Amino acid sequence: TTSHNLSLDQLQKYLWRVRAYEDYLQSEFSQIRTFEIKHENLESLEAIKIELKKPNQKVTFNWNGNKETNVLFKLSKDPTFQKAVMERELSGSSLSVKVPETGVYYWSVKTKNAYLRPKKVIITPTPAPTRAPKLKNIKFRLRNTKYNVFEKLLNFFIPKAHAAPNDALSIEWEAFEEAKFYEIEIYKMNSKAPSLKKIIKKNQFTWTPPKSGQYQYRVRYQDYWKRWSPFSEKASIQVLKAKQKYKKKVTKKKKNASKPIKTIVKKVDAKRENFINEAQLFYSLNSLNSKQKGDTDYNLDGTSFTGHAITVSTKKLLYNSNLELNYLSQYGAVFNDAQFNQRDLDVSLSHFFKPIFVSLGFGLHQYSIFTGSSESTTELDSLESTYSLKLKAQYPLIVGANSELNTNLVLRALGINEFNLGLSYRYYLDIEFSPVVKLNVIKRSYEELSSKVNYQSNQLLIGFLKKY
Repeated sequence: TTSHNLSLDQLQKYLWRVRAYEDYLQSEFSQIRTFEIKHENLESLEAIKIELKKPNQKVTFNWNGNKETNVLFKLSKDPTFQKAVMERELSGSSLSVKVPETGVYYWSVKTKNAYLRPKKVIITPTPAPTRAPKLKNIKFRLRNTKYNVFEKLLNFFIPKAHAAPNDALSIEWEAFEEAKFYEIEIYKMNSKAPSLKKIIKKNQFTWTPPKSGQYQYRVRYQDYWKRWSPFSEKASIQVLKAKQKYKKKVTKKKKNASKPIKTIVKKVDAKRENFINEAQLFYSLNSLNSKQKGDTDYNLDGTSFTGHAITVSTKKLLYNSNLELNYLSQYGAVFNDAQFNQRDLDVSLSHFFKPIFVSLGFGLHQYSIFTGSSESTTELDSLESTYSLKLKAQYPLIVGANSELNTNLVLRALGINEFNLGLSYRYYLDIEFSPVVKLNVIKRSYEELSSKVNYQSNQLLIGFLKKY
């Protein structure tokens, strides 16, 4: 028996015949026979089910092959492969790709001399969450909390930037690998409405009880397909009062009461030079246009915010350079009273290269993040944090006897990309404080979670400065 392999692409009826050759002789042709190539009924094939934990998760397709053989991979939602969703030329025996959407697909691999029988797959999300996280009952005693000056300053500039205060309670619960967000609700005992409701990314929440007493809490989670699990049964939080500390009063006997008391007077140099060169305080008005694309899409068009800003610069230090500290906080309400917050803290070193002031610094940033959709968007409890490198150039346009008009250019990179162009005007009065006005146009972009945010802000700052 003799056979021969052919690769035929056309779906049609074919005629064939053969004859034999031996030495210099040949036979007559055989009778003509026919065969027809038709589409196989792929819809009746048994499908392989593939479950994805999250959108855009890669799916791996495997077949018999080797690195020396080139193949053409086809993926289609049509069993006839007339419209391919994807075509890839490659070598090997597997391919991992992101499938655009869930559903029924057909795939096949074709080599130069062979055509793999198509296969059917059903790509679907994992089953929706059915189990709630497990919780623990908590017993917690309040403490007498005191902050030092450094902690107070750190709390003002970067809230939650350091360890939680002594009166803060850490609530933890069972973690789920498929959880994208968790939602926690805290209730006063026997209350039907929650007194606190937050959406967070981790299976841990830091809460400061308002006072001692009995509380309850419950938790649920949302998977990457935006499906919520049921709430857990409520667990208890028992908050006890702080223990009182009593100090014994010790009375000391007076010794040599009849002797005169000597006083020592220290002379202070009144002309001691101040470390600070100048300080500025501003009230800010902002108009913001923002767009987020990714897992959560939203637009903020023409939204107005208020805020405050502080700038402190020192006298010349290393290499005739000034150290400068800038802090800006903006806040407002969006999405049906969801809170929007943004904080920027910069520390930079400024040097005068005639006629331009150049600053190089490091920035820390915090901003609110949202989840959901444009119809129903929720603020997350935790502020997203990132950092940046900052380059600033300031060029004086007009310098008068009592006034200055400067133009500023700020560029940022790494965690945040920013282009900031601005004007600043200051007028020096004979009194202790002088007025300052700044106008900035800011374009900024950054990534949060699985989304990218681009926004433009028009910013007006009105304030005063004090020279030391």
